[in-house]
Amino acid sequence: MFIRRTENNWLTKWWLGVDKVVLFCVFTLIVFGVLIQFSASPYQARRMGLHDEYNFIKNIGVYFWIGISSMLVSSLFKLEHIRKIGIAGFLGFVFLVFLTFFSARTKGATRWINLGFMKIQPSEFLKPFFAIVIAMILVRIKDFSKKIKTEKVIEKIKDFKRRKKNYILFLIGLLTTVCALLLLQPDVGMTITFFVIFLAEVFVAGISLFIIGGLIIVGILGLLVLYAFFPHFTHRINQFLNDDNYQLAKALDAIKESNFLFGGHANNLKTVVPDIHTDFIFTAVIEEIGPVLSSLVIVVFLVLILHILYRLKMKNDNFVVLSGIGIISYIAFQIMYNLSMSLGMGPTKGMTLPFISYGGSSFISSCFAIGIILSLLQDQNLRR
Repeated sequence: MFIRRTENNWLTKWWLGVDKVVLFCVFTLIVFGVLIQFSASPYQARRMGLHDEYNFIKNIGVYFWIGISSMLVSSLFKLEHIRKIGIAGFLGFVFLVFLTFFSARTKGATRWINLGFMKIQPSEFLKPFFAIVIAMILVRIKDFSKKIKTEKVIEKIKDFKRRKKNYILFLIGLLTTVCALLLLQPDVGMTITFFVIFLAEVFVAGISLFIIGGLIIVGILGLLVLYAFFPHFTHRINQFLNDDNYQLAKALDAIKESNFLFGGHANNLKTVVPDIHTDFIFTAVIEEIGPVLSSLVIVVFLVLILHILYRLKMKNDNFVVLSGIGIISYIAFQIMYNLSMSLGMGPTKGMTLPFISYGGSSFISSCFAIGIILSLLQDQNLRR
């Protein structure tokens, strides 16, 4: 069955306009992630004492179809839909993040809501909506900046400046509120991720370097405060600085002792590395296929990120560019941090590798975010 350009239906319009490079990269990563989970997750299930060692794999089957469906549906959104859904999703998931404070603690934190058939982490789903809302506000700020420069009437200039100032204060208020909620969970890694989204969009929006420099200083001071007052964060940093981390030590052993070309390890370190199916999934990848072939996974990630950035550069719509930058910035940040953590170049932190690590909230949220990217990159004229 072939799709003809002469056909005029939603499927034809979608296929002709969708970015095939993004689709190919994401589906390649997803399929590879499922395959590597067949190798890694049974060991984690046994370590946790689960009766069914294929419990995680069965869950992955459910997450796979939900994630793929959410990606395809969100890729059909028009820009006006993205704006409306962005606001609704932001408000809804901020409320759900607040509700986590009334849920049971897991590993000392309240980050999940139990729906019965699965647990969801609202902060994971909040990320793409946060990026969209921040982009909408920045677009308004840029519009007022242009009006201030071109307007001749003094009273109108004063009004534009006042409204611009209000939007800036509102922007800072949103960031502060979200970060405060995340720190109360506590979830330092997620807090940093949201700050990365904010900083990336502000930088691309062309806000003055003075303000960007101020944000960077605030971020550095914030890390110092976190180190001083958040024991869990302090412990992770000290472990990294003192080279005293069991998980990381075993992960590095798997990397060092795997076959350079084809992987494999006589001691099968997947049996002893905790969180091998989530945080340290790249360790399983290297142990299975070796460092050389594992680098191909990194190449696919690079192609995905650089291609999206290239396509966004060609767009003239500020909302499209800023929303896309916000989403791809946190995906890129997660990839870089997870890989650096697995290779011993950063403190251990519960941060998944997009599309490959086990985790329903992370996987479904990432798929939805890529669907938004596909919609943003598509020619909106094809949707009419």
